[in-house]
Amino acid sequence: MNSISNGNSLTANSYPVSGRLVTIAAFLIILALSALFALHPFKIWTYAHFIILFYLLIAHSKVGLIVLGLNFQLLILSYFAISGITIPLLFYGVYIVIVLALFYGNVLGYRIQTSPFLLDKYIILMLVYLTFSLFFFSVSFGYGTGKLRTFLMNVILFYLPIVLVKRFSDFVLVVKGIMIYGFLFTIFSILSYLGLEPIDILNISGRFAPMGMNSIWVARHLSYAILAELFFIHLYMKEPGKNIGKLTGLVILIMIQIYFIFLTGSRGPLLSLMLAIFFVILASIRLRFSYVILIALAIMIVSVAALYFIPSNIADRLLTRDYSSQVTIQLRLAANLQALNMFWENKIFGAGLGSFASVSYLNFPHNVFSETLAELGLVGFTLFLTILITGISYMIRLRKSFYRPALLLLAAMFITAIVNINFGEQIGSNYYLYFSLGLINAALILTRNKKEGLSDEDCN
Repeated sequence: MNSISNGNSLTANSYPVSGRLVTIAAFLIILALSALFALHPFKIWTYAHFIILFYLLIAHSKVGLIVLGLNFQLLILSYFAISGITIPLLFYGVYIVIVLALFYGNVLGYRIQTSPFLLDKYIILMLVYLTFSLFFFSVSFGYGTGKLRTFLMNVILFYLPIVLVKRFSDFVLVVKGIMIYGFLFTIFSILSYLGLEPIDILNISGRFAPMGMNSIWVARHLSYAILAELFFIHLYMKEPGKNIGKLTGLVILIMIQIYFIFLTGSRGPLLSLMLAIFFVILASIRLRFSYVILIALAIMIVSVAALYFIPSNIADRLLTRDYSSQVTIQLRLAANLQALNMFWENKIFGAGLGSFASVSYLNFPHNVFSETLAELGLVGFTLFLTILITGISYMIRLRKSFYRPALLLLAAMFITAIVNINFGEQIGSNYYLYFSLGLINAALILTRNKKEGLSDEDCN
């Protein structure tokens, strides 16, 4: 795809802020990171990882901004949370400033051009309502503040693809950012698995997780990376002889990622990925993407076979045969019943953001729908459903006007996110849900403005 390389770097001609500012900002952040690393006993790959990130930000800024945005939840917030360092908030703020500064003019243009679209307004309204709920109703202000902070990242990840995607080649760059992040994270996981990076030794269940990271989020990041890789496999299959090396590498990468997803012992992300791939198979049959069907089927077969190669304790957990899994299920069922009881006592506005942590052994019920009912009431629940329904309506509007494999990717990401919010997520940490909604919104803007024809020929 020759057009993919267009618009890769930020220049004074293409954006209101010059590329020099990007370089200076990235250099200053690298210096700050270097100073912080002096305080932490991280190993070589940690340094290399951030060097790669900021190289991407300078040399391929659209891809780099996506990778850096996805990087916050696991490799910055989690890392520095180990020792209680609050510096992540500084990086969080700097990242937002860079995004807004680089795309200030485009954000204004976006607001003017897309006034008929409502999804972003609903998300901003949700942010306002969360703030209102925290200050006027919450009985757990500290925990609620953490939820509000993470929801702010949801908002940034929603807007990020919108301000980046101006043509279809930009859409492909955003997906490439997801894939590159998945590749970087896979290497990091391999090094951790080999003992070259710290592993979470407190994980008594034996589930795989690099130090300071949650096993569930490891599986989620790898799941979304696999979906992005399937999209690129479709693109590369246009010229299989020319792209045989890339195709082989992607297939091997997917197999490795599936193995690590199994090692995390995370049932929710695994279920969401299998459902998304099943959807891809059904849609590919209708669209006659025979090679995508074969690859997706191979992934499902390998996933079943992986049960015979992973440790027995992880297999027992995935099949809910061990004691800890049964206890976990009982705790979550009890937590959801508590959430419903909280809702019945506070039907309209809810008990307040973060309040569930004050009445339960679990800080949240591990189901965003019941949590939203409990803490935000019918007002917040209606607003959340409106956001989801609006995103679905956008995809329906894209059926006849957007490049089909790209729409298939968007639907698969959305399905994966919807399943995940029922297993282990909380109101603030729905990063990929809002990121996929931003991509859907960006695709609708592309088709509405008719910046370029979106057909199979555009991806050759």
